[in-house]
Amino acid sequence: DEHVAVLYIEPKEGNEEVLGFDVHSDEARRAALADARDGDEPAATRRLTFVQDEGRIRGVLLFMPVYETDVAPATIAERREAVLGYAVAVLHVDELIATALSSLPTEGTISRLWDTSAPEGARLLGAYPPGAGPPGRATTSRRAASLEVVSLVSMGGRAWELHVVP
Repeated sequence: DEHVAVLYIEPKEGNEEVLGFDVHSDEARRAALADARDGDEPAATRRLTFVQDEGRIRGVLLFMPVYETDVAPATIAERREAVLGYAVAVLHVDELIATALSSLPTEGTISRLWDTSAPEGARLLGAYPPGAGPPGRATTSRRAASLEVVSLVSMGGRAWELHVVP
């Protein structure tokens, strides 16, 4: 059995229940851990619910492997043997979108960030304004959909799309 327990977290206050959590016990987290370790690059999870937020906040974890040596081992087998743990960034996607768009004129538009790498039904990462709900073209007129702007982003080995529609 393999386990990856959370040993350190910042800020600690409000996140105490995460300490000791076995990140490897969840399929989405486990897949990103393996991608990060084997590829020696940051790897993102699909959208998930954070342990400490009682199911209220969803987002993405970005894992970066830490090895016994200063330089990452050359082969996957050596990386698997030498991995000590992972540095992790917790991304609250709705907050990221709001911050990214805060200096832009967004009145009259809806922005949605999709993870096209995720399974159907789990692709919506976040929206602005918050609560601008799922679907996409089904909730907008045909004319508005024809004005949709799509930007492609690669994030931690995942394919993301930002859709902005009037």
